[in-house]
Amino acid sequence: MHRCVQVLGALVVHVYVPVYLHICIRCFEINRRYRFFSAIITITRTRAYASASISDVHSQAGPRAASADVVYDSQDSGSGSPIARNQFRYDAEDLSDSDLSNEQSDEDGTGISAMLQLEVPMPAQTPVPSTFESIQFREFDVRCNGFDEQLLSRTAKLRELSKELEPRPATAASSGSDAELSLRKQVARSLQQKVPRAYLDMILTENSSHKFQDWHFMTENAQAMETDPWAAFLSAKKPRKQSLKGLLKSFGVPSQHLSPQLRLITIDMYDTANLLQPVHVMCMQLQRYYKCREFAQSFICFILDRSVFNSPECTSAWCEGVYRRLDAEQFTKTYCQLVASDNYLLHLRVSRQIPRFHEVLLEKLFPLGTCETLLCEFDRLLEAKEHQKLLYFTLFIYGTAPMPFGDTAASRRLRDRVYGVGNDGNYVELVIIRSYINFFIKIV
Repeated sequence: MHRCVQVLGALVVHVYVPVYLHICIRCFEINRRYRFFSAIITITRTRAYASASISDVHSQAGPRAASADVVYDSQDSGSGSPIARNQFRYDAEDLSDSDLSNEQSDEDGTGISAMLQLEVPMPAQTPVPSTFESIQFREFDVRCNGFDEQLLSRTAKLRELSKELEPRPATAASSGSDAELSLRKQVARSLQQKVPRAYLDMILTENSSHKFQDWHFMTENAQAMETDPWAAFLSAKKPRKQSLKGLLKSFGVPSQHLSPQLRLITIDMYDTANLLQPVHVMCMQLQRYYKCREFAQSFICFILDRSVFNSPECTSAWCEGVYRRLDAEQFTKTYCQLVASDNYLLHLRVSRQIPRFHEVLLEKLFPLGTCETLLCEFDRLLEAKEHQKLLYFTLFIYGTAPMPFGDTAASRRLRDRVYGVGNDGNYVELVIIRSYINFFIKIV
């Protein structure tokens, strides 16, 4: 029994195992050969289809080459560089077992292409299009509904208009230029400080609106008198009180404004760019002289000054406090001697500084004090085309007893009169007056 087992084992080892291994190796070789031929058939079909497509394209364009082994580029470029057709060079007899069993060729990176000895063509360079070939023309619709036949005439009119708007060259010296030069020199001489040339140009170009012209009481540099407190304490005598005239001189008031004779205040002065003391300091020093005989004149000229009026330090409470200390009748008389009756800019300014003087001044200017009197003055200024005075007059009369705010018959009449003039854009004051009247009507 033991002998039989040994014989069977030897039979399996020496017969069955070699046969089984031989069968497995042959099956592997058959499978590998099948895969190889499948790849060859696929590549052959792909190359044949590509060659047939290229041949069809060139057959439509005409014969390009005498050799059947050369295929030209399908882009039909002028370079004339042919592309060589790939050939499948292999022999069935060379496909031996030794060649197929050589696995080193597939794993070296050469692959099937190296085995088949395929000729890979170099990629053809795309020609750079020239500048002329890159130009694209677009066809526009030039029919009647798409083309303006009056384009040339309109262009000519626009050219003529642009020529009219161009600044004309400077002409020879005329009377207007001489007057402007004289005014420039006058303003330059009155300036107390150096100012840029652009400032003078800006002032002279705004001569129509008179925006830079006003009343200036102090036109010279201030001369503050500083006293040493320690010296005043050691002095046995009290410091001598300065006169009102000396105080005004220290403020920068010129001598012609210190004359005891009353002169009308003018609003055609330019700012001299002088140095001023702080307004609140001048107010405290000036109120100490309210008992002086010429104090009312100086006080009126001081509060009507443009710099003082625009300063927030000179409040209406301080002005009314000083006004209560003065004789109302004498103050009104002095004011009427200093300010013209139709100078509504200063009337409006003093009514803002001293509100309780508003009704008194209106009654002094228009003794009847009726609404009809105010409307007649409004019509007179409107017909005379004194629009700047009309603007200040409108602001001056509104809010008083004869001309209250709200939707009244007098306000509707003023509105209709202004609208009856027309929408003339050359007078900006009329536009502002319309806006103010419409605003005053809506106040309840």
